[in-house]
Amino acid sequence: MKPVRALLLWLLVPAAAAAQERDYGALRDSLARLESPAAVRALLAAADRPPLERGLIGLRLHELTGDDDDLEAARRAFDAANRDAPHPWAHYGIGLCHLRSGEIRIPSPGGVLNAVTVLQSFAEIVGLDHLSRARRAFRRALELDSLHWPAALELAALALADRDDDALRHARDAIRRIERAGAGDRRALLLTLADLEAALGEPAAGAEAARRALEVAGPADPVALHAQAAALLRVPGSEEAGAAAYFAGIDALTPEAAERYHADLLPILNEDDEELRWQLGNLEARKQWLREFWETRAALAGLTVAERLASHYRRLAVAQERYRRTGKRGPAPIDATILQTAGARTFPFDDRGLVYIRHGPPDETISTPGVGIRQNETWVYEMPDGTRQLFHFVRLDAATDFRLVDDILHAVIGDAAGSARGDLQLTGLDAAVRLLEARTDLDPSYGSLYAELLRAQTVYDRSLNAAGDDQQAHAAGRLGEIMREVARARQEIQAESRLRTLAAIATDSDRPRFDRDIPFYFDLYTFRGEQGRTDLTVAIAIPGERLRGRTRGDTTYYSLRIGLIVADTLQRRIVRRDTVYNYVSAEPLRRGQYLRTHLDLSAPPVEHAAYRVVLRDAFDPSAGQLYGGRTDVDDFTGSALQISDLVIAEPADSGAWQRGNVRLALLPPRELAGRPAFTLFYEIYNLAPGSSYSTEITVERDGGSGGIFGKLRRLVGAGDAIRLRFTGVAPPDADTTIGVQERRRVEADLDDGRYRVRVVVTDLATGERATREEVFLVSKGE
Repeated sequence: MKPVRALLLWLLVPAAAAAQERDYGALRDSLARLESPAAVRALLAAADRPPLERGLIGLRLHELTGDDDDLEAARRAFDAANRDAPHPWAHYGIGLCHLRSGEIRIPSPGGVLNAVTVLQSFAEIVGLDHLSRARRAFRRALELDSLHWPAALELAALALADRDDDALRHARDAIRRIERAGAGDRRALLLTLADLEAALGEPAAGAEAARRALEVAGPADPVALHAQAAALLRVPGSEEAGAAAYFAGIDALTPEAAERYHADLLPILNEDDEELRWQLGNLEARKQWLREFWETRAALAGLTVAERLASHYRRLAVAQERYRRTGKRGPAPIDATILQTAGARTFPFDDRGLVYIRHGPPDETISTPGVGIRQNETWVYEMPDGTRQLFHFVRLDAATDFRLVDDILHAVIGDAAGSARGDLQLTGLDAAVRLLEARTDLDPSYGSLYAELLRAQTVYDRSLNAAGDDQQAHAAGRLGEIMREVARARQEIQAESRLRTLAAIATDSDRPRFDRDIPFYFDLYTFRGEQGRTDLTVAIAIPGERLRGRTRGDTTYYSLRIGLIVADTLQRRIVRRDTVYNYVSAEPLRRGQYLRTHLDLSAPPVEHAAYRVVLRDAFDPSAGQLYGGRTDVDDFTGSALQISDLVIAEPADSGAWQRGNVRLALLPPRELAGRPAFTLFYEIYNLAPGSSYSTEITVERDGGSGGIFGKLRRLVGAGDAIRLRFTGVAPPDADTTIGVQERRRVEADLDDGRYRVRVVVTDLATGERATREEVFLVSKGE
C-alpha cells in the first residue's frame, strides 16, 4: 500500500474507533514518508483534527520547512492534547519540540545580541533550557507508558551525548524493560542498548546486545556489525573478533553505517587530506578508504590492524569517561593553542581527550600545584620516532575545561596575555620557577629560561630589602634587564613549542606497549626484485642476556614474533611480513651471545618510506621492542648500471640467509669483533652478458661520527686504508633479476673508529660506473 494512501486510511478511522488508542507510532512513521510540505499542510487543514494528530503533523511540517512558527504550532497542539488528560505521545511530542529549539537568546534587532548567552546559561543552571525540558518530557512519557519506546530512544540519545552515569543507567533500564516486553523496534532498541552498555563500561554486555541485534536484523546489517565491533574491540582477548565484525560491516556499508564509522574517526582525521577524501568519495570509495586508513595506521604503529583498532576504541572510551568537556559556548581563551569557540568544537571531550585519542596514555604526567598557579598538567610522550613531545594543559581564566597551551607559564595566575604575552609579572616569579623546575629535565630548552628566572627571583628578593633609593633603583634596573631577557627567551621557546605542538596534534601515533624491553640490533638491505619491485632484508641480532626462554630439562626454547613493515604513506601502500622464529639451545644464552635471524619481503620502490621492525617474545607478549624511521626503498628498474646495498657477513661460505646461489651468515650491525676478516657481498645490475667490468673496493677511515652508528657496539679490526682491484666477466646466463653476484673476502685489522667501505664498478666496454658505499664503526672494547 502506498504511504499516502495508508496515511489517509489512518486519518479516516471512524470516531468510534478513535475512542480506542490510536497507533500514533504508525502515524509518525507514515508522516515520515511524506516529502511535500504542501501535502502535510493539507492534512492540517481538516477542522476536526485532534490536537495530538495536529502536533505530530506539525512536527513533520517543521522538519520539511524549518519554520519556527510550524514548530511553535506543533508545541501548542501537544499542550492542548495534555489539557484533559496527560498523554505519553503528547509529552513525547513536547520533548521533540524542545530538542529542535535553539538556545535561548536575548531578542534584538537583526540578532546583534545572539552571541550573548547569559540567558541560556542561566536556564541550564535552573533546568529550564530546552534539553533539560526535553529530558523531563521524555521521562514523563515513560511514566505514563513504560513501554513507550520512541521516548526511551530519545532519552538514551540525550544520555549518550551527556555521558552522565545516572542518565545512562536510567535510559538503559528503560530500553531493557521495553525490549524484554517485545515492544517497539527491536533492532533500534538493541543497537541503542549496545551503545548504552558500552558507555557504562560494560563492553561485553554491549557486544551481546549487538549480537542480538544481528539476529533480528540479519547477519550482514552494517550498523549492528559496527556496534558489535566497537564493543568487542574493548574486550581483552576479543580484538580479532572485533576487527572481523568491523570489516564485515565495511563490506556491507550503507549511508547510515558510514556515518557511524566516520564519527568514530573524526578525532584522528587529517582534515586537509583524509577528511577531504572521505567527503568526496562515494560508498565504494569509502569502503576502500576505511580499509586503507587502518592498514596505514597499523603499519606506522608496528601493530596488527586488530590491535590498532582496539587501541583506538579503548582510547575513545577513556576520553569520553575521564575528559568530558563541560564548556558549551563562548570564545576560546586567547592563550589556548586550539583557537576554536566552544560551539564549534564537535568533540564531547576537552583537549586532553583529543591528545589521548591521538597519542594514547602519556608516558609521564606532571602537575604543579601551589599558590599563584592555575590547574595544570604536562603530558610527556616518547614518540615512535625517538623524539620526546610535551603537551601542556592549563585551566585558563574564564574556562571550565583544560586547554592545550604552547607555554606552561600560562599557568601562572596574572600572567599577561594578548599583546603583552611573554611579560611575566614579578609577583609570579616564584610560581614560574616551580613550574619550570618540574619540567627542565624533560625539555632542555627550558634550561636557560629557568636560570634567568632564578636570577630574576634573587634580584627581586634583594630589591624588596634594598635600604636606599639608589640601591632600589639599581636593583630595579638590573631586574628590568633580566625580565626583558626572560620575555625574549620565553617567546622563542613558545614559538618553537607551538610549532612542535601543532605538528604533533595534527598527527596520531601508537606503538606496542611493552613492560620489558628487548633491545636488538638490525640492518636493512635492498636488492632488485621481480616485476619492478625491490627485495628488502632485515638482519637482526638480539643480545642473549635480554631473552628469557623456557627451559625443559637440559634444553632452552626461545620463540619470537618478528615483523617488518614498509609504508608508502603518500600512496597508502603497505607491505608487511610477520613470522614466528623458534630457536632451541642446549643452555640459556648468555652475555656476549646473540640470537641472529632475518626477514625478507618484496615492496614497490619508494623514497623516504616509513619502516617498522617489531620484535615480541611469543612466550611473554608484554616483552619486546619496536624500532622505526624512514628509509629509501631503492628503485633498481631501468637500464643504468647499479649496485645493491653492501652486506657485511661472516667470512664463512655458509649461513641461514640465502639469495640466489649465495648463502651468508649476516652480522647485524655489521659486527666483526675479534675477526681478522669478513665477507663483503653485493649484486651488480644491468651488465650485458659476457661484458668485462672492473671493481674497486676501498675501506678507509671516515671523518664523521655519531648518528645511528653510535648505537653499534663493535665491528672490525685496525690499520690503514685497504684497496682491492680486480676485473671480471658477466656470466652469459646471469639471472636477470639478481644480476652478477660478488662475494669478496676482506682481510683487515683496523683500529677503533669510523670507517667507510666503497665499491665502484666500471663497465669496461661503455665506461659507465656505479658506486655504492656504507659506513661502519670499529670498537674492540666492550
